[in-house]
Amino acid sequence: MKATELRIGNLIFQSGQITTIENISRSINDWERVNNKRLFDCTPIPFTEEWLLAFGLEKYEFDHKNNQYRIKDRLIVIRDGTFCDYGSSVILETVHQFQNFIFALTGEELTLKP
Repeated sequence: MKATELRIGNLIFQSGQITTIENISRSINDWERVNNKRLFDCTPIPFTEEWLLAFGLEKYEFDHKNNQYRIKDRLIVIRDGTFCDYGSSVILETVHQFQNFIFALTGEELTLKP
């Protein structure tokens, strides 16, 4: 995981727990100093169907296929166990990639649904 992939609000694993990045700068050293954490101790969270549902995506059945989910005007499809944005074929492997992808498309942050 590269520091340049991370934004405020991204979810990652830190010391075995899910953590939200609250402060970050362009410098890894500054990020480590401000957060009192080492970046290399952080690991990405694998992106799963449970995360899709936690972010409020709705199952979308088309052509009798149940491997599709909608968020706004985007369709996320599970192909051979891999999550892809339908239409762009962007492969989403981690939660922070998905968060950043949706933010880049919509300008809005994803939030976990209760």
